[in-house]
Amino acid sequence: MGHPKKHHYVPQFLLRNFVAAGGTRLYVFDKQTDRVFPASVADVAAENRLYEFSLGDVTATIEPSLADFESKAADVLRDLLSNDNLADLTVYQRVVLSGLVAQLLLRSPQQRAMMRHMNAELRQRVAAMGTDPDLLPQLKVFNDNEEKLYTARVLPDLMKQFIPVIAEKAWILHSVSKNETLYVSDNPVAMHNEMDFGLCGNLGLAVEGIQVFLPISSKRCLAMYCPSLSSSLQKASIESINSLQVWNAERYVYSGVDDFALAREMVANNPRLRTGPRPQIG
Repeated sequence: MGHPKKHHYVPQFLLRNFVAAGGTRLYVFDKQTDRVFPASVADVAAENRLYEFSLGDVTATIEPSLADFESKAADVLRDLLSNDNLADLTVYQRVVLSGLVAQLLLRSPQQRAMMRHMNAELRQRVAAMGTDPDLLPQLKVFNDNEEKLYTARVLPDLMKQFIPVIAEKAWILHSVSKNETLYVSDNPVAMHNEMDFGLCGNLGLAVEGIQVFLPISSKRCLAMYCPSLSSSLQKASIESINSLQVWNAERYVYSGVDDFALAREMVANNPRLRTGPRPQIG
């Protein structure tokens, strides 16, 4: 039996939670063009053959294993939204949701774009110092197939590292009023940190003070806070959550309603937001 050609990097079961009641489509805001258009859940946050790669003459894919995990995650998320209470989560459910957060981080187009950006910046710096970057294996430029193969190889190990770090955080389920709507994006796990560590950076799952946000429906956002934070910091407004989705998105922001005033304002005031965040190479 053939595998589906279209591979989603944001699962459809998550995107469906943002469709307006009685509707079947999402509204999409394109940060690069300022265009807004409606689209079906099946047609957004996806690429053809994204998780398919070649090994010599053999074509392989990790899509079936990803789909199997997503089926488990969909059940857990459905229970969470139904109960509307994190206290009822079992250890198994907490681990599955931690795995979902880890996968969304690792599978996003922004993650791939950031890797390419860092490699290009490092190659440029090495070349400026008089060394041919092609002589350094660690600065090899991957082609499309090599990128997919790399993802398939590192994803299981990185998930094993990320899951316990995510699971041990202080989890809070934020809600918004019935007149408010949360965004979600093509890179839905967004991080924020009030602490400044200088050149070391402050955005990482294990960094002190980190705040991690994943909108899980148009009305609920799962937040995971560093245990070092006091309860007084564990608050988040809809504007701050939506702002992080716009900032973190590689290109597309999704909503169940055609209201992207905040996204438009942010992009207009800061043109660098037309792509996802990029690290600075010191």
